[in-house]
Amino acid sequence: MGGEGSMMHAIKSMKLNRSMLKKRKLKSKDNIYGTKNVTELYFKKSTQRDIARIRKKMFI
Repeated sequence: MGGEGSMMHAIKSMKLNRSMLKKRKLKSKDNIYGTKNVTELYFKKSTQRDIARIRKKMFI
């Protein structure tokens, strides 16, 4: 007796789920994770004196 009603409910629910799946927008990876943030690195410029000092320490 209650089986018919629940079966109809299951069929209606399945049809509704399928229709909602068709309407959804596909998401890209960028939408989910965001765009890449590129980190800018700043490197200090070494003088000839700094390089000579480093070389001297390396050979000691």
